[in-house]
Formats: sequence, structure tokens, C-alpha cells
Amino acid sequence: MTKYFLLAVPATLLATQAFGQTIEFSGRANAGFSEFRGNSSTTSTTVVTTNSGTSESTRAVNPYGKKLGTGFGVSVRAQRVGKTGLLTALDLGFDWMQARTDVNFIYYNSSSSYSRSATGTVRLYTPCLTAFGGVGWRLAGQKLALDALVGPELAYVLDAREKGDGATSANGGWSSDVD
Repeated sequence: MTKYFLLAVPATLLATQAFGQTIEFSGRANAGFSEFRGNSSTTSTTVVTTNSGTSESTRAVNPYGKKLGTGFGVSVRAQRVGKTGLLTALDLGFDWMQARTDVNFIYYNSSSSYSRSATGTVRLYTPCLTAFGGVGWRLAGQKLALDALVGPELAYVLDAREKGDGATSANGGWSSDVD
């Protein structure tokens, strides 16, 4: 069903030129905030540091934070505007989002394992390719036109990168950088 919808929107944009509608093209840039929600997201987490003798790695137990992180996006849009104000649109873009969570403990996993209280922040960065197909209505005034659109937005996550840093009560600072 989704495949047919994604094929129908561009076909509609091209086929309706014959009926006197216009097609508008635009570039967009945005900034915003993002965070995770749901049962698995958290406001604070524990960081685990593993030392195998030859290498050390540090990562958060749960990097899916409920704290707002900043992000940005860019996209291009093609939309058909009918004579009566009916809109159909296709928007392709890139979003770079970030969510944050606080760190309250650090667990050291080595030949003698122990834990300490810690402070810091872990950020989860997720760059995505996005596609939005929508229908809506143009509300035109004397000096301003407002477009109201609804429809699904699909995102393909290209990568997820965890970065964090902070301090512990005994061992100084810690940092993580995990793909």
C-alpha cells in the first residue's frame, strides 16, 4: 500500500499539469529539537568502561535519552497547487537529530570490577534521509498564503553515533565515542 502511495504522489504532480494547476519547487532549511519517547527511553543512564588489558571501550547502557537535543535539516519540495487551493507535495531531505541523557554512574569492567558515581551527558546523533508525501489545502490571504499539509514521513537512518563525556567521583574524566 505504501509503495503505491509513494508512486502515486509524483505521478499526480506530473499528470495534473494539463488541467491548469501549477507546480512549485522550493528548498527548505530547518532547525529543531528531538528526543526519544516510550518505555525504553531514559532521563539518566550508566556508562560501562571495559578494559581487556590491550584496549578500552566506553559506552552508555541506554543512550536513548528523553532530554531535548538540537538538530537541523534541509530538503527540496515539489508541490502541485490546484485552482481551488488543493495541494499535493513530495519532499525529499536530510535531517540530523540529537537526543541527550544524563549519566549518574560509571561501571568499570576489568580484572577487578567496580562502580562509581559519575556526572556527564551522552548524546545520540542520528542522520537520516527523509521523504514526505502529503495532501492539503492552501489558505490564501491578501499578503500571506498558508499551506496546511498532512501525510506520512519516512526516514532512513544512515548512522547512529553515541558521544559522551563527564567526570567520576574517583578516577577523573571519562568519554565515549561509539558508532
